[in-house]
Amino acid sequence: MKKILVAVDGSAKSKKAALKASEIAELFKSKVTIMTVLKDLKSVSIDSQYKTRFPEVTEEYMEKEKKDMHRKAVEITKEVAEYFKDKNIEIDTLIKYGYPADIICQYSEDNNYDLIILSDKGEGKIRRFLLGSTTDKVARHANTSVLIIK
Repeated sequence: MKKILVAVDGSAKSKKAALKASEIAELFKSKVTIMTVLKDLKSVSIDSQYKTRFPEVTEEYMEKEKKDMHRKAVEITKEVAEYFKDKNIEIDTLIKYGYPADIICQYSEDNNYDLIILSDKGEGKIRRFLLGSTTDKVARHANTSVLIIK
């Protein structure tokens, strides 16, 4: 098991999954990528009907929201990376945008990961990135082995 992909969202459960990943990576001397997936707000457009119902949601507001989400994602990956620091494990951190399950499965396949580790569900600081349905979809569709931490 040379490469492990760990999906996190900042929730307590995803941190528990990252901790378990650090134990497994240390045991197998694996390289680890810590990934956070954010909803792609670039694709959200503010149409006139939406603007009428929610006048406070402006283009500037959406830009601020994107930056805030990215900043939180950076904090999450840095925090989780600490679990691996003292174990002499090679890690990368990665922030992607899109649908979490799709991104996790595709990235794992494209980069030949041996294992995906994620929590059974989460409600993290980043807008419910890992929900039960995401975990279920990853487990069913990934071409890589999946370890779900409860």
